[in-house]
Amino acid sequence: MASAFLRSKQTGMQNDLSAAILPDHFAPDEQARYGINSQISCFAYEPIQSLLAIATNESQFGPGKIFVFGHTRVSKTLEPPRRTSFRALRFTANRLIALDAKNDLTIWDLDSGERVAGQVISGNVVALVTDPMLDWAFLGLATGEVLAYDLDRERISNSFRLPNFWREHDPSARAVGLVRLA
Repeated sequence: MASAFLRSKQTGMQNDLSAAILPDHFAPDEQARYGINSQISCFAYEPIQSLLAIATNESQFGPGKIFVFGHTRVSKTLEPPRRTSFRALRFTANRLIALDAKNDLTIWDLDSGERVAGQVISGNVVALVTDPMLDWAFLGLATGEVLAYDLDRERISNSFRLPNFWREHDPSARAVGLVRLA
């Protein structure tokens, strides 16, 4: 160490380069580290508010959770009432819609982080679609049916349900299910 100091004096470095650095130039403000407790199962991005929601699977490290990150150090962790793994996330208005592995549809308020509503969907849900301009979430079932969840009334609509049209067209055909909604 002393030899490096002497060499620097010999090479003409007479000034302390760190003398102009003052303690108030540094303002460490890291308050938290972001860590995901398990394997990421799905995510959703909301471009207007710059929000990224990441959901995880239930594992040996803990239950499935939803992490919401935004600009200006916004972060929130949403914890479901029971252990589960998540399959789909969608943003709509100021809410986050989550579908878990047990076909439980949950609506979260992004302001408070509270669970606003939820309903267990009968049948195997394979697709979840929302639109920012609509107050509906469309659920595609493996049987080919499409259900509409009314986000304002917080329930499945009985009047708006699409059957499996292929089964109605050709009842003798082997079962054709729904794979995806676009």
